[in-house]
Amino acid sequence: MSASAPNSCNVLTLESERRKLWRFGVSGDKVALAAENSGTPDGPLPAKLVAKDWTHLWSRKFNLAWLPLDQIFLRVVELPKCEPAELPAMVEFQLEKISPLPVAQIAWSAEVIPPKNADPRETQTVAIVIIARGLVEDFLGKLEGKGYLADQLGIPLLDQLLATRVEGDGAWVYLQPFQSKTLALVAWWYGGVLRNLALVQLSSPENFAREVGEQLTKTAWAGELENWLTSEPVWHLVADANLAAAWHGAMNKWAGRSVELLTPLTESELAKCSAERAARQDGAANLMPAEFIARYRQRFVDRLWMRSLGVVLALYIGGVLIYFGALQVLNLQLKRLENQVAELSEDFTKTQQLKARTLIVVDQINLRFAALDAWRAIAEKMPEELTLQSFAFSRGRSLNLNGISSDASKVTDYSEALGRLMGKDQPLFARVELRNVRTGPGALGAETTSWAIECELSRLTTND
Repeated sequence: MSASAPNSCNVLTLESERRKLWRFGVSGDKVALAAENSGTPDGPLPAKLVAKDWTHLWSRKFNLAWLPLDQIFLRVVELPKCEPAELPAMVEFQLEKISPLPVAQIAWSAEVIPPKNADPRETQTVAIVIIARGLVEDFLGKLEGKGYLADQLGIPLLDQLLATRVEGDGAWVYLQPFQSKTLALVAWWYGGVLRNLALVQLSSPENFAREVGEQLTKTAWAGELENWLTSEPVWHLVADANLAAAWHGAMNKWAGRSVELLTPLTESELAKCSAERAARQDGAANLMPAEFIARYRQRFVDRLWMRSLGVVLALYIGGVLIYFGALQVLNLQLKRLENQVAELSEDFTKTQQLKARTLIVVDQINLRFAALDAWRAIAEKMPEELTLQSFAFSRGRSLNLNGISSDASKVTDYSEALGRLMGKDQPLFARVELRNVRTGPGALGAETTSWAIECELSRLTTND
């Protein structure tokens, strides 16, 4: 059993003709029915109620199952009072004497039955439940096939026994329907202490005296020998209305007197009692073999590890898929942008070409008019002492002037005047350079000066 109290408890009964599951919520000392599920033995159990997953780490779930009653052996022994942890070792010393099967072939549990009044004795009454180990393993196999990993195996008759209000001495006969049979648990209480337990299978009311009466008589004789049967037993029948109608008369006839009839707890009430004891963790009888408890715990841990790895792997794969998906989207966006850039680049190239052609045309027009302006300015500014012999306009920008002059100083003045010429708010010439000024005899014997001036037209902007 888990070291910490459960937050919920499932109680399952599984028989050959039916199955029933109760789900109880546990809050402190309070246990309340939360859900109830019935079905056929072959039908699946609701996984949401019984399966243990991640939520079991902080909301613990306790699975309890009731074993079939027809293969159970019950014994009552008196043992010295001890701590609960010491009780299993003390019971083991008694098993060789009381077990109907070899000890190696059984599963067993012990339940301390408290006295119904003040008990001055130094002993305690212990009810021992014994069942063949093979039956337990087969039953656990059926539960595993349904996804129900039990934490505890028990029998509801013990809860019925503990819940009975015992007053006085006598024998209490608990009738329990099981498949097509009826089971009878006979409990002998004397001096407020449980003295004997016996589980008997009944066939029909007519056979009550033969099937049960003889055994009850033998138990009474044994009680007299052991000195706990101190008076004539008072008989009590604990059965529901249907069973009481069939068996009460037969028991009255056998006892020769009126047998007191008591109403038992319902199945739901018994399931609640089992859940309350599981919630209290009071060492209730558990027929689960220790190796099965360890195996279920390891299976739960392994399943958590595998699911954790699965979640991590799923997250990794999801991250990779998201990465490649985002990469694909970005690639599509990049291709779209590249196509747009290609379209714009083609338009841009055409625009640049058109702009260049426009500039060339504008430049040519401007230079054409600039050449005319230059020719007019040269003619207007040329002094009478200078004679222009040649005029050359090359590469669209350079202007070469050649001529002669009777006064060398006028050539210099003329060159400087050309450099100051303005055209459309800017200098007409970017550069004016006087070259090849030579003085020598002329054709008529007088001295003449030959000169050459090179001018470079200013580049006009398109705004001009």
